Amino acid sequence: MMVTTAATVLLTILTISTAQQTEPVAYEFGYSAKVNCDRGSWSYSHNPDAVCAYLPGVRLDITKITDSCRVFIYKESDCTGEEKQVHVRNNCLDTSAYSSIKAFCH
Repeated sequence: MMVTTAATVLLTILTISTAQQTEPVAYEFGYSAKVNCDRGSWSYSHNPDAVCAYLPGVRLDITKITDSCRVFIYKESDCTGEEKQVHVRNNCLDTSAYSSIKAFCH
């Protein structure tokens, strides 16, 4: 019984991990907690379409947006409230007043 449960849990984790890796990337961005946008302080994230994600840091650098997608940042943590569209050309954008990010693709 214990072996079956462990195997089931492992299989579930593997399935979820595989599904997450095959999701198409809607956008990629870098974020930093450094106000001066020091290039050595950036972390990067790759996100699929229609997923509301927490927006870490206080600076945002959009590095890729898939052609059929638009990306917005939001004041509220659940991708609601005041929004602002962001573009690849937005380097080191101040996001201190925003809490979440989401893409819409078609």
